[in-house]
Order: sequence, then structure tokens, then C-alpha cells
Amino acid sequence: MKPGSKNIYTTLIVTLLSLGILLIIFPGCEEDLPSEPDPDRGVALMNIAFLYRTQFELSKLNQIRISLLTSANTLSDFDLNSGDAESQLQSIYETTTDYLEYAGLMDETGKVLAAYPAKYDSLLTEMENNYIPWVKFAMDSLRPSIGEVEQNEAGMGNFDYIFPVIKDSSLKGMVWASVSFDTLTRRILVYTAPNSTEDILIFLLEEDGRIIYDHNENTFGVVYNDIAVFDSNNVALANKMLEAESGHSKYFASHSPGAEIDGEERLIGWTRIYLEQTYWIIAVTEPVLVE
Repeated sequence: MKPGSKNIYTTLIVTLLSLGILLIIFPGCEEDLPSEPDPDRGVALMNIAFLYRTQFELSKLNQIRISLLTSANTLSDFDLNSGDAESQLQSIYETTTDYLEYAGLMDETGKVLAAYPAKYDSLLTEMENNYIPWVKFAMDSLRPSIGEVEQNEAGMGNFDYIFPVIKDSSLKGMVWASVSFDTLTRRILVYTAPNSTEDILIFLLEEDGRIIYDHNENTFGVVYNDIAVFDSNNVALANKMLEAESGHSKYFASHSPGAEIDGEERLIGWTRIYLEQTYWIIAVTEPVLVE
């Protein structure tokens, strides 16, 4: 053995033993690399809002639209005061009974001609409709329209879905359905979107900022960007939501929609649900996690 080789072997053996001890102490340490950071939760919430928008687009609302469109095309060849016209209302109603309060028929001036079920006839024929914005829009543009979400005497939310009946490029009348907003949202919002948590809350606004859905029913009809009701931080957020088609942000809850605890910092993501001439804004919120 050459001089000094013993020291080399000794050093090598000590090194190998040291590596073995390290592997025993830290088994699989090569797999414990830092994980990729979580995607920004604001963006994640906005993406969840996109998924809920898709649920609305694929909902019974589309079936109601098809039913109204089919009836409007059929009615263009009918006398709107005939029994055949009223049978079309029955068809609309029975196609989507769970979602409708009634179906109705108006002439070209907005006067109600008939309704189904018949129990609504006496009530609706007394209505003057031509001044209602969404009725007037359908009359003037010859395009379908959706009305504001309103609460009836029982506290249930409904909105009108109107289709013009057109003959030779002229307005002959309008067919419409009174849609149950409560049923629609209840059946859509039971959907659990991927990447959501049990802390998520959802609210809906109309394009003018009116709150039309929230876990706190007392906020229905309140305008979110009304400085007389909400603080400046919430009003600023509401204006941002009304201006941007989609987005995400942080806010401090203060009697706010989409929140349960005042003073809580929350994340929010939102997007628009386009509906004929108008749109709703769907917002998804959750508390900011404190580490």
C-alpha cells in the first residue's frame, strides 16, 4: 500500500458513512422541494364566477327562451285573440312549469290579451304595459328582452322574459313568461364549482347595481353603490364591478352583500351574465385567510 493511501480510504469511508446517516435522518429529502405557490385566490374566485355563469347559460332559462321563440314564430300566423293563440301560452307554461308563474300574450300596443293559467287573466288584462322599459324595448327594437327581478306579494322573485311576435317585419304582438327567479337561482347555485370552499358566498346584481340575490334576504332591491346605504369602500367596489366586465378585488365587509361578519376582510371575484338586452353580475366571495 502506498504511503498516504490509508488516509484516503479512511476519508472515503467516513464520507460514505456520513452520507448514509444523512439519508437515514432525511429520507426522501429529494422529494421535499418547495411546492408551486397557490394561484391567486382572487383570480380563482373570478374563475368560479365564470363557471356559475356557464350554469346560468345552460339552465332552464335557455329552454324557456327556445319555448318563447317557437311560440312567437307560430303566433305570427295566428289571430292573437283566437283560442289557438291561447293554446300556445299553455304550451309555454307546461314546457317549463316549475320555473314559470304564468305565460302571457300582448298586442302590438302592450295591452294584455290573455294569460295562462287563466286565473291571471283578470289581473293582467288591467295592466298597462307599454310604459315598462323592457316591454317598450321589445316593442321598439323587435328584439327579446328581460325585465327587472321583482318580488311579488308572497316575497318571491320573478322577472319577465318577452319575445316580439313579428309578421312581415312589423310588430304583431308579444308573448312572455313570468319566470321564477328564486327557483332558477336555487337550482343553479347548489352547483359546487371546482376550487371552491365551504366559506364561499355568492350574490347577484342587476346592471344598475340592485342586489337581486344574497344570503341576507333583507338586501334585496338595495342598490349596492348607494352611498346613503353603504360605506365609501363598498361603493367604490360596487362601481368597479359595474364598470368592469369581470375582475377581482379585496374589500372590508360592512353590512355588505356576500359577507356574514362586519369588519371581515374578504376576497371577491365577479363576471357578467349576459341576458338579451341586459345583464346580471355574479360575485363570489370568501374570507381572506390569515396565516
